[in-house]
Amino acid sequence: MAKGKRKERRVPLDNVVQAILKPLVLKYPEGPLLRNTRGRPWTKDAINCRFQRLKEKLPYRATAYAMRHTFINEALKNGASETAIAEVVGHEDKTMIQKVYGHPSLHQDLLQGVVKKANRRAAGG
Repeated sequence: MAKGKRKERRVPLDNVVQAILKPLVLKYPEGPLLRNTRGRPWTKDAINCRFQRLKEKLPYRATAYAMRHTFINEALKNGASETAIAEVVGHEDKTMIQKVYGHPSLHQDLLQGVVKKANRRAAGG
């Protein structure tokens, strides 16, 4: 269920993630799939603890929020529609994507691309 448990959330997975999860689906057909070494389902505290340990090993700060934020920003940069991104990350509509992630100042390279495309069209190219 989505945060707030309003509607069931379906998240599309790429082939790599599907391959990782397939054995877990067979092992835990009733879910939850993601579990610790003792077979207990992950909790938010366990996930936060893992990120704390990663922080010590990585040269940058890694958090679940940062990963989500990066996913959304990369999707925007790569031309995914705001509506589609909102659906994948579980928002009701694209409003939150536009409000939080859609700031043009965060995407100067995209703005330059828009200007180049406009100039090409104006020049007849």
